[in-house]
Amino acid sequence: MIKEKSIESTIIFLKFLTKFQSIKRDLYAVGEERMENDAEHSYQLAMMGWFLNNELQLNLNNSRLIIYSLIHDLVEVHSGDTPVFTERTELLKSKNDRERIALDRIKKEFNKFPELAVQIESYSKMKDDESKFIKIVDKILPALNIYLDDFKTWQREKRNIAEWDLYITSKANIYPEVKDYILRIKNFIINKYKTQYGNVD
Repeated sequence: MIKEKSIESTIIFLKFLTKFQSIKRDLYAVGEERMENDAEHSYQLAMMGWFLNNELQLNLNNSRLIIYSLIHDLVEVHSGDTPVFTERTELLKSKNDRERIALDRIKKEFNKFPELAVQIESYSKMKDDESKFIKIVDKILPALNIYLDDFKTWQREKRNIAEWDLYITSKANIYPEVKDYILRIKNFIINKYKTQYGNVD
């Protein structure tokens, strides 16, 4: 028999997931005049990670890929999103501390669901191939969405594409097995941008 406490816990966790859905990211949802949220980004990352594991014949553990994708940004419920190219240097400097405090809070809030925090920690430490792969896909996926949206985010924010180029190049070694693929995607996006808007500086 299901205890009343279990129903209460279910509602609490659902509220947590709803808060996750409310976290806005720093790019537009494709084809819409609103910002993408963490929940849809995480779902898309899970599906893309699963797809690319098959497409690139990497033989990684799909279950682990999906779990890492779904939980990789959960700390942002309490820490907030930290855009990569923000001009708020204090936000970038405090990212690790804010996310550590957020994880401690998740551990306390869901102490009867310890696997959640275990998976978040496992992903953050990047000690297995699955976490490294999801980390690099997470870096390139936003730019692919921006490309699909005719570069609206980059145009409106007057993004320095040369800076983005250096950023992705510096991250390509996170999972060396797909470095060539990531760099080819990077070049594809830059060439499409140059064709449409000219100089990348």
